[in-house]
Amino acid sequence: MVQERQKVDAATFDVWVAEQPENRLFELVHGEVFEKPMVTQDGHGIAVSVIISYLTQHLIANDLNGYVTGETSGYLIGNKRCIPDGALVLDQSPTGEAYSTNTPTLIIEIISNDESNTELRALALKREIYLDAGMVVWEGSTEGRYVDVFTPDGHYRRVRDSLTLETLPGLEIPLGRVFR
Repeated sequence: MVQERQKVDAATFDVWVAEQPENRLFELVHGEVFEKPMVTQDGHGIAVSVIISYLTQHLIANDLNGYVTGETSGYLIGNKRCIPDGALVLDQSPTGEAYSTNTPTLIIEIISNDESNTELRALALKREIYLDAGMVVWEGSTEGRYVDVFTPDGHYRRVRDSLTLETLPGLEIPLGRVFR
């Protein structure tokens, strides 16, 4: 949902968002404020939870330094404030900030509504930010039952069977488990 169409700078956004109710989440993407839609317990929320669970278990099982965040954790990327559905941060500790300055290795975004032009537009804008910052992006579609994988080096592939991540050898997330 677009809250404002006028361009907003980071300082104005920080003051404005601090005045908002705590149960609402906002992103600042290329000067535009977007409200994160509340997720449902059907496909979207479950898909995010399953992916996050696999990533977390892989970190624990392999005693890797890092952590995984969900859809209420924000990141400060340049002067943008983004709240991905999930993120994997390696070799860093949580900062405790509302918008962490840590740089995720992986961003997870699950499309809530494949027909929402606003959501798809915000997703495309955020993808550009993530890739420019050197992050791998997984964009999933519960309706299409696939994940599009974008890498900072410009590679793209659509995955329909299982997800892997080069920086986490041995990780395999079967999409049949993600999109039930």
